[in-house]
Amino acid sequence: MTPSRPAGEERREFFRSQGVVYLMVESPPLPEATVEESIPDCPTMDDVQVLLMNFRDRLRYETPELAAYFSQLDTVIEALHRRCTQQETAPKLFQRLFVDISGAGIQFPSPQAYPEEAALRLHIAFPGYPFATVALLSTVVRCESAVGADGYTVTAAFEGISEEQRDLVIMFVNHLQRRQLHQQHQQSEPEPS
Repeated sequence: MTPSRPAGEERREFFRSQGVVYLMVESPPLPEATVEESIPDCPTMDDVQVLLMNFRDRLRYETPELAAYFSQLDTVIEALHRRCTQQETAPKLFQRLFVDISGAGIQFPSPQAYPEEAALRLHIAFPGYPFATVALLSTVVRCESAVGADGYTVTAAFEGISEEQRDLVIMFVNHLQRRQLHQQHQQSEPEPS
């Protein structure tokens, strides 16, 4: 949990955290991003699966007493995914990735290299609280060969992010930090004898 500063005029500090998100990256040409645009116009089965999993995770978070229903919902989602991917030949858009994210930007693994200062449009679906999907414009700050793996590590700064979008990102980062602290606390507690 280290503070970072966004590029540009803002002087706010943001904490970053590491966690899993569903991410789709688009390169130029880029249309203007708006807050209302959260997913592509014509969703693929992967997009639908991400939305269903976000819905399931939100229900699981808000109503843990219904755990039996969640396993049934998992089965339905998996069956629906298997059925639809057999018929669909479109490339996978959303990828489940382990990222480093803050209110100022994101670092993510990529099979593709991007030049510094390249404009990217990122669609980020948060699989934890606030269970939302945002579309953000960003600029590549750094792109390096991944250490110990194929591909690249891309660091991008969010550009023109609205306060509403930044609040969603910060809520997700705070959720990750709370979860990590809770896990550390559970691991440090001695087992009862």
